[in-house]
Amino acid sequence: MPDLTSADQTFPSNSPAQSAVSALTDDTHPDEGDAGEMSGEAENPYIDDNSDCVRPDSLNDAPDRAPFTIPGPGVPEALFWMFGMLVVHMIGGVITMAVLVVNHLRTLPTPPANARRLLMEAQQVLKDESQMLNLITGEMAFFLVVAVIASIVRLGRSSGRRLGLTRIPVAHLALITTVSIPLSLMCGAFHHVTTEVWDSTLGNLPIFELFQGMDVNQTLKPLGQSAPLWLLIGVIAVAPAIGEEVIFRGVIGRGLIARHGVMAGVVMTSLMFAAVHIHPAHVIALLPLAFFIHLVYLVTRSFWAPVLLHLLNNSLAVVLLRFGDSLEGSGLDEEAAMPLPLIAISAAVVIMSTAALWKSRVQYLRSDGSIWDPGYPTVELPPADSSAISVHTERPSMLFGLTLMLASVYSVIFVATLVMSFSPAG
Repeated sequence: MPDLTSADQTFPSNSPAQSAVSALTDDTHPDEGDAGEMSGEAENPYIDDNSDCVRPDSLNDAPDRAPFTIPGPGVPEALFWMFGMLVVHMIGGVITMAVLVVNHLRTLPTPPANARRLLMEAQQVLKDESQMLNLITGEMAFFLVVAVIASIVRLGRSSGRRLGLTRIPVAHLALITTVSIPLSLMCGAFHHVTTEVWDSTLGNLPIFELFQGMDVNQTLKPLGQSAPLWLLIGVIAVAPAIGEEVIFRGVIGRGLIARHGVMAGVVMTSLMFAAVHIHPAHVIALLPLAFFIHLVYLVTRSFWAPVLLHLLNNSLAVVLLRFGDSLEGSGLDEEAAMPLPLIAISAAVVIMSTAALWKSRVQYLRSDGSIWDPGYPTVELPPADSSAISVHTERPSMLFGLTLMLASVYSVIFVATLVMSFSPAG
């Protein structure tokens, strides 16, 4: 039996492989250099529009075709990428710290006489808030560069096509943008609950004291009041949105979904994505966001969709972090518990958005009307010689319109409340 857990494996095209997930964006132009890359992949007439899989009873009747390759990574390599990401963060932090310490030592009248004095000077650097911001900035910049380069190397010369570097359909763009606020607030309320439960139970045990210093929110809170807003957004929102998405959704998710199916692949990818945030309360609270981010990737077949949603979520967190003092008493500050009715409304909007997005997901159709299918679930764009075009599975329906309206009203009310909290009267 072939090994599906490491390098890409080649299979005959009449093996039981799942069909591509339905999705892609309008007026897509795949990379010109990819023409003919997947030649020999004849159309698969056995795609069930109501399922993500090729019907097993039809596979025996499928004609032999040229073999195709199921892409990786499998689970072992995916774990390597996950832990490798943490290692890259540490390396970036060490390099940045070394640069900051060297620059600090150059300002001293006399260099440290011994290792103990050198360590004291290094600790002094960490106590400086401006230097801490520089440390985080350097670490995130290093991570972003390494993540993008490593992903391009892993995906090969057709990395743009395999990632789905194409524009987001306008209807999906509107719904993703408006639902980002109820989604973020729902996850924020979930995080508030998980933090309280953790602090009142396992968090008090000596064995788990290590996690107390790993709460990212507590680490960044002092910086939120002093650092420039644009720099905070760049470090906390832009860099993670691109770097984490290209690794987890672009590389890890691509392989796990292709090898294990949509449901199992999304669950494993989301668990890994949440796990790298380390603090247990944060890990659990991130799971709904992780699932929804992957959903928009599958639905739009555009890499920029998960990047946008991740960016909007983190940017909102930055705003609430920066203006936390102004929001006290408004019910929007991070210390306040979100009212249960508002949580219910947020969850309802998110659930409706999930259904509306999935029903309107994008897929590729060939000129003869058949669905383009590489033989495994994927979000990648078809090669140029396939003559496939992107279409919605269903046109945006009444459900889509109603969901968009509710999400828009929710977001407008939230932004208005936020602005009023900043006013002198608020």
